[in-house]
Amino acid sequence: HSAINNPAFVEEIFGPVVTLTPFSTDQEALDLANSNRYALGASILTSDLNRAHRLLPHLNAGIVWANTHHRNSPDAPWGGFGDSGVGRENGLEAHHHYT
Repeated sequence: HSAINNPAFVEEIFGPVVTLTPFSTDQEALDLANSNRYALGASILTSDLNRAHRLLPHLNAGIVWANTHHRNSPDAPWGGFGDSGVGRENGLEAHHHYT
């Protein structure tokens, strides 16, 4: 797939950046999403929430969202996956770290 040669797809870019990548099957979409060595967060945008809930558990990412991105509660711990992140943030882990 040509996306794996696109730096915007394979590098960990911070900022208002999104890549739109066509795919033919759900498995191809998961393979593309999980092919990246970085995985701080991942989003599935779809009109079919059943599909999203079926696919979300198969994404290798620190946090995943359906039909949104970067919405997380300060109560919920999250962190990176693969080469992303430096541990866990927020939640009980953060409370213990600071007390």
